[in-house]
Amino acid sequence: MYGVLVIPNFFLQAQLRIQTELWKLPVVLLEEASKGNKDRGKARILQATKAALNAGVDLGMTATQGQARCGEL
Repeated sequence: MYGVLVIPNFFLQAQLRIQTELWKLPVVLLEEASKGNKDRGKARILQATKAALNAGVDLGMTATQGQARCGEL
């Protein structure tokens, strides 16, 4: 028998666990920009707070695209 535990936005939660006031602000977690793909040097958004998503930021966008949609990011 196996069990699976799913924790949404686990990595973002781990980063913001001490600074809980940041959950109310638009904050995103970026992946490391890889050199092997066509978007070389462009970090993509992996996880985001609800405030960032409500401001128009989508997962998978580049960091620049996210900042264009939400200047407070």
